[in-house]
Amino acid sequence: MNTSLTAPDMASLFNLVLNMKGRRLTTKWLLNLRLGTHEAIMLRLLRAGMSMEAIADELNTSVKSLYRKRTALSERLGAENFNEACLFIFKNKLLDAVGNDP
Repeated sequence: MNTSLTAPDMASLFNLVLNMKGRRLTTKWLLNLRLGTHEAIMLRLLRAGMSMEAIADELNTSVKSLYRKRTALSERLGAENFNEACLFIFKNKLLDAVGNDP
C-alpha cells in the first residue's frame, strides 16, 4: 500500500492543520482522522438526507447508540460539536478517502 501524499494532498493536510488552530495537533490526533466503517456509513446516510431513526434501522442499532457515536467522533476530531465535525470531514474530504477503515 502506497501511503505517500501527493502535493495537493499535502497542501490540503497542511491547510487542515492550520484550520484546527493548534487544537490537539499531535501524532495521535492525526491518526484519529481515519473514519471507522460505521462512522462512514452513518455520515453517508446523513448526507443523503436520512433521519437518525432511519439510519439506526438501517444499521440495526439504537438511535441512542448513533448519538453516542456522533459525540465520540466529534471529541476524537477535536470539534466543538457534531456539526463542526461534519463540516471538517466534508470540507477535507475525509469521507471520500480511500482506505478509511481502521
